[in-house]
Parts: sequence; structure tokens; C-alpha cells
Amino acid sequence: MMTCQSNNEVSCLVQQAQADDRGSLEKLVSIIQPKMHAHFLRMTMDVHLAADFTQEIILRVLRGLRQLQKPDSFWPWLFRIAANILNDHYRQNRRNTATCFSAFEQESLDLCLRDESQRPEADALSSETNSIVRKGIRTLKDKQRRILDMRCYQHMSYEQIGARVGCSSLAARTTFSRAKKAVRKYLNLNGITSL
Repeated sequence: MMTCQSNNEVSCLVQQAQADDRGSLEKLVSIIQPKMHAHFLRMTMDVHLAADFTQEIILRVLRGLRQLQKPDSFWPWLFRIAANILNDHYRQNRRNTATCFSAFEQESLDLCLRDESQRPEADALSSETNSIVRKGIRTLKDKQRRILDMRCYQHMSYEQIGARVGCSSLAARTTFSRAKKAVRKYLNLNGITSL
């Protein structure tokens, strides 16, 4: 078994996994699983679909890894598989468009949610969930709230956020991560484990 250099670790792991090294395959899966889950979650905004798609991509990697001829092209190959999984899903469900609710004002979001659910109890739950999320965001420090807004609603890069706030892109990323954890903790304390 050869040792992997840190900058080429994934390519090295791919080569070793193609040579039937089970440990390398397990490590490769442990690297791609959280990245793919996060990718699918961003693309679908559905925790259950993201989990299903993550399992699907891992199965496809296990089946097709031997056919990958250039280990250096692993990530583009992986994201092409992810795109195929999403395309198949949307084609099967005839959902070719996605709505980005962050582009709407709060009233528009509430109206949109109300129109999709005809049941009053679903309407009340949706309203209550939105209220809890807004309260969770209000518990953040001002800088965290601003960075969360810039990242999630204005879709700014960490470099752009850092320039606007006056910090490094790494500090912006760290603050955003802490803000997400704080909101998630608040939601968990209020009985919301997934959105």
C-alpha cells in the first residue's frame, strides 16, 4: 500500500481503491459522503432527498470506480454523477423548475406556503416554523446575523463578505459556520430537528 500525499490524497485513494484496498475505499467514502450530502441538500432543500441521493451516489461510485481512467478527474466525475441523479429525479417527477424563496419578501413567502397547503393545520405549522426560525436568527450577534444574511440571502462569496465586513474570507466562513450552529441549536431546543 502506497502512502498518499495530502494535496493528491483523493487521487491516491482512488488508485488504491481501484486496486481493491478496502481501507482506501472506506476513507474515500468518508470524504465524499458529507460533501455530497451538503451538495444535494443545497440543490433540493430536502433533508430526506439529500440523504437518499447521497446513498445513491455512493452506490454508483462503488459500482463505477474501476471504470474511472483518470484518478485526477475524480471530482468532476463525481459531480457529473450527482447532476445525473438530480436530472433523473426531476425528469421523473416533472419538476424542471426550482423556486428560490430567499428572493421573496416574508409576506410573499407566507403567501406561497399558504397557497401550497390547503389544510389549516399545515398553514399553522408552517407559520409557527417560520416564526421560530426568525426568532433563532434574532438570537445571533449582529455580525453573525449580517454574515448569515449576506451568505444565504444575498448569495455572496466569503471573499465578498470579508471585504464588506472588514475581515478575512476565512473569518467570514468561520462566523457563518458558528451562526448556522447557533440557529440549529436554537431550532433543536424548540423542537425542530430538520427543515
